[in-house]
Amino acid sequence: PALSHDPELVRRFESEARAAAALGHSNVVTVFDVGSKDSIHYLSMEYMSEGSLADRLEKRGPLSWRQTLRMIADTCEALAFAESRDLVHRDIKPANLMLTETGVTKLADLGLVMDLSKDHAAGPAMGTPHFLAPEVVSGKKPSPQSDLYSLGATAYQVATGSTPFQGATSKEILRAALTTEPEAPHQKDPEIPAPVSQLILDLMAKDPAHRPQSAAQVLERVDRLELQLGLPAIQSAGGGRRWAMILAGPILLGVGYLVWAQSRPVDPVPESQPGTTSPNSVSRETTPDTVGEPSFQFTDVQATPDAEGTSANAGADFELEAQERFKAIQASDFRDSERISKLREFAQAFRGSNSADGALTLAGNLEERGRSAARAVEQEALVYGKEIERLNDLARWDRDNTQLLSVLQGVLAYETPLLGAPLKRFSSARKKALTTLIASGDDHLQNELAEAQSKAQQGDFDAGAARMGPLLEGLQPVTTLDLSPFYVDGTAPIEILDFQERFRACTSWVESLPELKNDWGVQTRSHDRSLLGQQLGRASDLRQELQSLDIKQARKRLSTAQKAMLSEPGRGWVASIDRDLANMEAYLAAWRSSYAKGAWSHTTTLDPRSSRPSNVGVSGVHPNWVSLDGARVPLASFMERERDFRNLFEGRIKTPLKPQEQEGLAALYRLQAVLTVLERVQEMLVTSDAARFTEGEVQEVGRILLRAKTGQTPEGLKALAVEERTAQSLVAGLLAYSIKDFGTAAGYLERTFDSGRGSLLLMLLSDGQSLPLNGTLRSTVMHTVTDE
Repeated sequence: PALSHDPELVRRFESEARAAAALGHSNVVTVFDVGSKDSIHYLSMEYMSEGSLADRLEKRGPLSWRQTLRMIADTCEALAFAESRDLVHRDIKPANLMLTETGVTKLADLGLVMDLSKDHAAGPAMGTPHFLAPEVVSGKKPSPQSDLYSLGATAYQVATGSTPFQGATSKEILRAALTTEPEAPHQKDPEIPAPVSQLILDLMAKDPAHRPQSAAQVLERVDRLELQLGLPAIQSAGGGRRWAMILAGPILLGVGYLVWAQSRPVDPVPESQPGTTSPNSVSRETTPDTVGEPSFQFTDVQATPDAEGTSANAGADFELEAQERFKAIQASDFRDSERISKLREFAQAFRGSNSADGALTLAGNLEERGRSAARAVEQEALVYGKEIERLNDLARWDRDNTQLLSVLQGVLAYETPLLGAPLKRFSSARKKALTTLIASGDDHLQNELAEAQSKAQQGDFDAGAARMGPLLEGLQPVTTLDLSPFYVDGTAPIEILDFQERFRACTSWVESLPELKNDWGVQTRSHDRSLLGQQLGRASDLRQELQSLDIKQARKRLSTAQKAMLSEPGRGWVASIDRDLANMEAYLAAWRSSYAKGAWSHTTTLDPRSSRPSNVGVSGVHPNWVSLDGARVPLASFMERERDFRNLFEGRIKTPLKPQEQEGLAALYRLQAVLTVLERVQEMLVTSDAARFTEGEVQEVGRILLRAKTGQTPEGLKALAVEERTAQSLVAGLLAYSIKDFGTAAGYLERTFDSGRGSLLLMLLSDGQSLPLNGTLRSTVMHTVTDE
C-alpha cells in the first residue's frame, strides 16, 4: 500500500507490463492483464513452472552444453523479434530467463527495455554488473550487440557454473570486464565442445564490431553447430524448425603484417674530458678562456730527401685518400658522439690535409650542436616543469571552500604553450590530474557517506541529510562533465566509473533517508517502550522504591534505563523524573540535617498508624523511617494519607529553603498525589473484568490532584498539569470502559498516551506492551509512547 502512492513507481510498473504486452512472442513471457483494484496495482502473467535459469543453477547446477545451445537459440528468437521492433532488453541474465516445464526458455523482466527508434542520449550504465557489455559500462548507448554480450555472459555462467569475471565489489567486476579476457568455457569444463566455447567467447567480444551483429546471425550459427555436432534440428517455440546450411569446407583467413622501422638516434655529445688521449697520441687541452675549443700538438714528420716530383705525387695521393676517407665518414650512419670521435681520429691521421681541417671544423660544429641540444633539453625541461607546477596549482582542491567542478573545469580549460612530445607528456599529466581529482571526489563521497551513515545509526538522520544533500548537489554537475577525450578506446578510466557508482550509491541512500528514519523511529519506540515497562513501569520495583522514598535506589534505576534508551524523547522523559528525584533528595537531606541540629519548628507529627488524627513525638529520623516515641514507622506509611504526609514535612525547617529544596518539597507533594491516584485506578488494571470505575472515583482523583497544587512552585505547577491531563483522560477512559463503551474508552486511553509524555503516573502504569483495544483491559492495558 505504501508503494502504491509513489506515482513514479506505479508508472514504471505499468510501463514494464506494456513493454511485455508489446512483445507478443512465444519466447517472451506473456503478460495477460495490468490494472488496479482498490488502490492495489497488479499484473497477471503466464505461469513458468520451472522458474528462472538462476533458480535452475542454484537447485541443479550448470546446464549441459546441449541445453546451453538450446537456451541461446530460444533467447535469440526473442531478441530477433525485439530487434525487428527496435527494442533493446538491457538486462539479459539468468534471473530474467524463465523455463517452461518442457525446457523452453522465455525472456522476462522488461523493466529496462529501450526503444532505439527514439532519440536516447548515452547515460549511466543500467543492468547487472556480471552481464553488462563493456561499451555500456563506458557510458555508450546500448545496442542489440549489448544484449548479445549479456547473452554470452549468461551462457558462460549456465554452462560453467561461474560468472566470466569475479570480484568482491561491482567496481572490481566491471574493471575485470573492461580489462581482462575470460577463461574459455571448455577450459573450465572439458565436456563443452570447442566450437560452442568459441561461440560464447565471440558473443562476449569486448568490441561490439567483433560480435555477431544480430540475433538472427547467432541463430544461423547455432544451427550450423547443431549439424556439425550431430544434434537433431530443434523445434522452436514458435512451431517452426531451424535448418542449418551445410558448409562445403572450412574458410581460411590469413592476415600478415610487416612492420619495419629504422631510425638513427642522435644524442648530445658531452665535452671531452681533460687528460684523455686518442690511439694516435692526440691530446686535447682546454683553458678557462677556450673551453670546448680543441688545440692539438702534432709530432712533426720529417721529409725524406726524395726527388721533388716524388714528393708532389705522394702529397696528391695523400690528399686524395684524405678526401675519400672524409667522405666515407660523412656518409656513414654514426651517432654524433661516434662521428665526432671518428672525425678527430681522421684529422690526426691526415693532419696537414685540407680534409683534416674540414673534419676538425665539422667535429666542432657537431659538439656545439650537442651542447645546444643539451641546453634546449634543459630549457624544455624547465618550461615543462613550470607548466606542471601550474597544472598542479590548478588541480589543488580545497574541499571546504571550492567546488570540485570549478577545479576540474580549470584543469580542462588551461591552454599550455607546449608542443610536440612535451605536449603529449603534459596531456598525460593532465589526465592523471583529472582522474586523481575525481578519485579524491570519490574518496570524499565515501568518507562523508560513512560519517552520515554512522550518524544515522545513532538516530541522527537530519545530520546525515544536512551533510550529504549539499555535497551531492555540488558534485552532481561533475557526473555530466564531458571527459570523453580522456577515455581509452572509448572506455572511461576506472576512477570515473568508481566516482559515478559512488555518486549513485550516495544519492540512493539520501533518497532512502525518510524510510530509514521511519524504520528507526519504529524500532526505537518499540525498544524504549519495552525498556520503560520492564525497568521503570509496572514490571519494576520503582513504585515501591518511590513509596518508601528510597530515592537513591530509584535514581540508580532511572540512570540505568536512561543509558539504554535509544530515542531522545525517551531519554528526556526519564531525565525529567530524575530531576524531580534529585530535588527531593536535596530537600530530604536538609530535612534530616535540620532535625539533627534541633532546628525543626516542632517535633510532633500526625501518627499514620492511627485512623483518627493523633499527634505523637518524633524521636528520630532516617532515610527510610521515622521513630515515633521509639517505634520505627516506615516513610511509606505516611504516603497513604495526604494529611499525614504533609504534616511530616510542611513547615518543619525553620530556615528559608534553597530553590532546589523548594522544588524538592513540591516534587514530594506531587509524588504523594500520583501514588494516591495510582492506588485508586489500580483496581481497574489488575483485578477482574467485574471491576468498575465510578463517577465518584473520578471526582476523588480530581480532588487529590487539586490539593497537590498547594505548596507548588511555578515549575511544579507545570509538571502537575501534565499529571492532571494524564489522570483526567485516564479516568474518563476507565469510566467509559466500566459501562462497556469500548470505542470511547479507546479514544480516551489513546489521548492519555498523547498527553502523558513526561508523566510519572503514565510511566508507573506502563508494562511496555501495545494497547489491545478489544475490551480486555487487564494486565496489558498500558504502553509507553516515546515518539515526539
